[in-house]
Amino acid sequence: MRLNASTQVGDVACTMKMSPLRRGLHGVTGQVRSRELRLGRLLGREELVGNASFSARVDGMLGKGIADGNVVGDVSLLELNGYRYDSLRFDGRLRNREFDGRISARDANLDFDFFGTVDLNDSVPRYDF
Repeated sequence: MRLNASTQVGDVACTMKMSPLRRGLHGVTGQVRSRELRLGRLLGREELVGNASFSARVDGMLGKGIADGNVVGDVSLLELNGYRYDSLRFDGRLRNREFDGRISARDANLDFDFFGTVDLNDSVPRYDF
């Protein structure tokens, strides 16, 4: 599947391959990327979040109520509070609304390495890092 979508919040390009696995589960591999996506508008938080540009590779599975896969990518632009961050990388497992892996930043004003889990599945988020 190839998708190039233009929306009111920006453009997204996606190349994915799906294959049946078992009982309603499908394997998914591919890449998704976007330039200058108006993320704040999409999230309804334009006062805090601006544009984002990113690229990611996905290798996992999808099914009814299940999304589980490895994601590797980079964020070349993320606007937060009026500042344009760059040089962010991520590599980990995304399972429903939980990320377990590594995020690193090498921006002039943001330099860190995160190793751990962010779980947004419950009403109170859980972090372990």
